[in-house]
Amino acid sequence: MEQISLVKCWLREAGAHNVLVTNAVNNHGVTELFALLHTEDVCR
Repeated sequence: MEQISLVKCWLREAGAHNVLVTNAVNNHGVTELFALLHTEDVCR
C-alpha cells in the first residue's frame, strides 16, 4: 500500500514527465517505473 501512494505522489510531481513514465511502463513494465522512482527522488 505504501508503494502505491509513493507512486501516486511521484506521478503527480512528475507532471511534464508523464510521457516518459508511460513509455517506461509500456516498454519495460512496472519494474522500470520503480527503477525510475528510486533514481528520481521527487517525493521529499
